Amino acid sequence: MAFGERMNRPANPQCVVSARADDGPLRHGPHRQFGRCIIAGGEGAGTRPHTSDEGTELSETKVTVIYDNPVDAGAFESAYESEQLEAARRIPGYLRFEASKVWPKEDGTPTPAYRMLDLYYPDYDAAVAAVTTPEAGAFFEAMARLSTGGVRVLVSDIEVTKG
Repeated sequence: MAFGERMNRPANPQCVVSARADDGPLRHGPHRQFGRCIIAGGEGAGTRPHTSDEGTELSETKVTVIYDNPVDAGAFESAYESEQLEAARRIPGYLRFEASKVWPKEDGTPTPAYRMLDLYYPDYDAAVAAVTTPEAGAFFEAMARLSTGGVRVLVSDIEVTKG
């Protein structure tokens, strides 16, 4: 399975979390299942410090949830605030929380995604600790129910480039 690829097996939802692009298939790395969602780590996944212009090491990690276009946008929106945003806010340890909605295309064709949530953590270990909490488990369960059009979850190392 490729990094970020949706799982389409009937026994599993369309949800996978992978730590790095080179993790390889889920069977090659440590993973944990929450309901119908799998959190994958993989050997070598971890912090890779970066250096700011001032010489300070930076290694933030971001957990991104990408919601594909739902079957019924009205039903999704009516449950989104109470079932997803509130559950995401209860996941411990994040530094910053962002929610966004993809702008519609001018030609009216479907967008490649519908909404996104981003939770930023100080490092990889903090992100992994957060997604293995009961609060995250409740979030992933609700996410699987609400994401009728599919969902992707990514864990990314924030790269800081010098301007």
